[in-house]
Amino acid sequence: MPDQMNTTVGWIGVGAMGSAMSRRLLESGVPLSIWNRTRSRAEFLAAEGANVADSIQSLGAEIVFLTVTGSDDVIEVVSGPDGLLRADDRPAVIVNCSTVSEEASARVRATAEKHGVDFLAAPISGNPEMVAEGTAAIVASGSASAFESSRFYLDLIAPTVVYAGPGDTAMLVKLCSLVLMGTFTASLYELAALAQRGGVQGSAFLDFINASPIGSTYSAFKSAQFTRGVTKLPPPLQKLMERDFDICLGVARDLGAPVPLSEAARKLT
Repeated sequence: MPDQMNTTVGWIGVGAMGSAMSRRLLESGVPLSIWNRTRSRAEFLAAEGANVADSIQSLGAEIVFLTVTGSDDVIEVVSGPDGLLRADDRPAVIVNCSTVSEEASARVRATAEKHGVDFLAAPISGNPEMVAEGTAAIVASGSASAFESSRFYLDLIAPTVVYAGPGDTAMLVKLCSLVLMGTFTASLYELAALAQRGGVQGSAFLDFINASPIGSTYSAFKSAQFTRGVTKLPPPLQKLMERDFDICLGVARDLGAPVPLSEAARKLT
């Protein structure tokens, strides 16, 4: 049995993504202690073997994963009054799988390091269904030691794990990928509608695209949604997408990097 299977792992935030990701660890037999702001929403994982902690500071884990909503939430659960860094028994490594800005990630990293805690930025690409099916991907950045300490668990969560080096560049990689997906989706749906109006029968256009060199897991997923008539994100996800677009485009402006296609896609969201 790998040593990592004897290590207690903590998990903060078990919404749709967090529950799908943490469940992959539970299914692999990893001892897991979880905390969620609304405890009742975490109880179902207790039936699958997880320990539900009463507080963040009582997780008592050597490595803790975060899947919370955004920058403010990551800052709160790590360095807030009741956060991980205020615990008597701090983790050795914090792995943030939430999508936040590079600035927020760097801020939390600096605070964690002052307390002797390593920090890994490790956002995931995919949705809960893709995580459950084992088709998601993770990009990580931080110290090599933090990555090596976390790699065993990351590999259990996703088949593709990419190390982007030190610092918080993983967040930029994730944000760029989100903008690419948003831009691709807008173009795919626009042209699918054009094909339909032009008399193309059924899903012929989308079937052709998915079997062509530009077909992918993502194109197949969005094609299925389009075929079902789902062409808009639910308001909460729409808001998150707009946030991620704006963060990424803000970085582009700061770096003086022209991204006209992405800017146009944002105007259409």
